[in-house]
Amino acid sequence: MPFNEIFIPSSITGSTRAQCISCHRYRILINSKHNCICHSCDVKDVTELFIPIKSSTNEQLSTYCETLSYTTTDFKHALHSNIHRISYELLNNKQCESFSRLTKSQIQQLATEYNLHEENIFLFYTKCNNDNSNLLLGEIFGISDRSISLLFNQCIEDLFNNLVMDKMGPTAWDRKKIDTHTPMFSKDLLQVNINNIVVCMDGFPIYIEKPGDFALQKLTWSSQTLRNCIKFHCITTLDGTFVGIQGGYGATGHNNEESIINSLTNNNYGIDNDDDDNIYHNHMTQTFFFKNIFKNNDILILDRGYTRMEKRRYQLRIPSSIDKSKAQLSIKQANESRLVTFHRNVVERAIGRLKKWKFLQNRVVHQYVAKLDKIVSILASTINKFDESLYKNVSKKNEHVKLILEHINDSENELQYLMDKNQNNSWHLAAKNLNEIIDFITNTKYLPRYTPSKIESISTGYYAMKLSKRYLNNSVDHLKIYEHQSIENCIKVVGINSRFVSGIKHCSIFKFYPGKSEDTKFYCSCKSGTRTTNPCAHALCVLMLIQSIQNELSDLKLATTNIDYRDAIKNVRSSSHYQAIYNTIMDCKIYKEWSKFNDTYCICNESYQGDWMAKCCTCHELYHPSCIGQNQEEIEVNIDK
Repeated sequence: MPFNEIFIPSSITGSTRAQCISCHRYRILINSKHNCICHSCDVKDVTELFIPIKSSTNEQLSTYCETLSYTTTDFKHALHSNIHRISYELLNNKQCESFSRLTKSQIQQLATEYNLHEENIFLFYTKCNNDNSNLLLGEIFGISDRSISLLFNQCIEDLFNNLVMDKMGPTAWDRKKIDTHTPMFSKDLLQVNINNIVVCMDGFPIYIEKPGDFALQKLTWSSQTLRNCIKFHCITTLDGTFVGIQGGYGATGHNNEESIINSLTNNNYGIDNDDDDNIYHNHMTQTFFFKNIFKNNDILILDRGYTRMEKRRYQLRIPSSIDKSKAQLSIKQANESRLVTFHRNVVERAIGRLKKWKFLQNRVVHQYVAKLDKIVSILASTINKFDESLYKNVSKKNEHVKLILEHINDSENELQYLMDKNQNNSWHLAAKNLNEIIDFITNTKYLPRYTPSKIESISTGYYAMKLSKRYLNNSVDHLKIYEHQSIENCIKVVGINSRFVSGIKHCSIFKFYPGKSEDTKFYCSCKSGTRTTNPCAHALCVLMLIQSIQNELSDLKLATTNIDYRDAIKNVRSSSHYQAIYNTIMDCKIYKEWSKFNDTYCICNESYQGDWMAKCCTCHELYHPSCIGQNQEEIEVNIDK
């Protein structure tokens, strides 16, 4: 097989004691999760060894198989002197980027600016991008695994002393620079004073191998994630640029976001340091940097984990929590919370960028834990240097800001009263299943024409649109539409599934204005459904449904064949991977439902007095065993297993 380009997929890691799935020996070359092959096997069709752990495109599968084939063939002839090894000098820009996430010109730029060796930089970023073992990297590039380890550790020191100092921390940032990285629309929305600055903060864990030292085991064990990890805390500007990263901290309950930020802002922290749960006591510079940069009345955008932190001298913007005895946020609370989340997702997206480096996605081996804080800082600085701002289209954001500012001070939601029980008799059922919903939306004249760009403008954010598609996929079979008998152009949509364990079905109310999609009014029964600045994801999924039907998208067209439509729509939206999971999972919640209600009804509307019924994990409908081709004994055998 000719190889013009060689790829190293991140799922390939070194292994020393795993059984080869071809010859069942223990001399292992490489593995992919559970699939291992050794160099003594003559592998001709490597696709037979591929067991996908998630859905993969043909292109991803092809590069995976190419690497398997190349590496196994190369290892078998490792003793031959004429075997070709991959050389950094021979790689082009595209090939270099597939290895290291950096183009060759970017690596050359780092080497020139900081007087470093190009190939060492390339090997460092290749390991961070793929998280391959030193043994595998050594075989690919013709270098001993010990040399790979030495080069990696040396590059950590070189890049930390040069790149990090140039892009993060007190030597790189001051108040003026933070202000220039704050978009103007954010300043308008948050009403930032000319003398103040605004930043986002959040914490994130990096998982590590279980330490052999018992004290370190306790210090890094997280009762929240139930894994050993080290916590880091980051500060970003509102365009997603990293200002600084603090850590690593222990994962115990003492090291939550609240206590971390309190230690950073405590004036006595450097003098009287009782921070015994901090893994490395080398954060005085970070602490002083925090105090020197941020002044009185600066704005910190945070999540609810910081609610109980000491206020000190800053303005804290945190999403509101529901008051006791209340089921929803008030209109003012919901609108103000939206203002916070509109900006706070920047830090989450920045952390998401950082964790695209596979080295930080997987468990970090113990030999790199001591330098993990430097590695995280290097990768964050690399993002600062080479990645674009998170806000590419500022003009769209300016449109979103205008919409939010129009409604930020609203004191009431004009549709909220329609959710009262005394209004139940005012609604009549217009569509009770998907077929009737399609007919209703197609034939209703007062519904404005929606397009993806108009819905994005109404939603004021990409994340809400992404989440609303999932709500639509999981609720499309359960939706019902009601029309109000006295209020024109007003509908109520019920049956929107919650994504949380409670399984609540939400209800959304809409008032439409023909030809004016941007004037659509909305209200939802969810916790933040009272807000008027933009619809929640539940309400937005209904607008997505209307838009899909209006544009006759293929996944919502009514099937004209004899195939059951419910099964057809499920097959369209469910990958074979997830469908296989649904088919093998049995939910014991069914027994509780049957025990609670003496008569449990199958979808065929006949009650069943047996011990068990089957429940579809997709649509949550109950079935007699006989209705799905099973009997009571088969179900009991499966449960016993």
